[in-house]
Amino acid sequence: MKKSIIAVKFMDNSDNGFVPEKEYSYFTRFELEKFDWVVVVVNNKPKTAQVTSLENELSKAQKAKASKWIAQKIDLTEYNDLIEREAKINALEEALDEAFIKANRYEMYKKLADVNPTIKQLLNELLSLESSGNLLK
Repeated sequence: MKKSIIAVKFMDNSDNGFVPEKEYSYFTRFELEKFDWVVVVVNNKPKTAQVTSLENELSKAQKAKASKWIAQKIDLTEYNDLIEREAKINALEEALDEAFIKANRYEMYKKLADVNPTIKQLLNELLSLESSGNLLK
């Protein structure tokens, strides 16, 4: 990893967004891209910041302002994978619940159709429309 200089913006204290128009230059040995999240130490406290400019985008004056180092690159890969996995699990559970309810509803209709001619007629019509065929006789 070679030494480079990047610029970051810090989140304001209220977490409502970036401090307007204020970029800070830092040295780094991490391979960073725009919008990556990093940790820097400010007044002996870790602070999160987002990469806003890479070395090739900085002026000589911005590069000259770098005096401290990026402490850590924040890798959100595992976090993003967990969020994606959780979303897939929720979607599958919803689909399973819907299929289960529909299957149980049809099973109940079939049982009731054996003893109630009106339900049998309505179910046959429904199944006919859904599958272009009469499944109950």
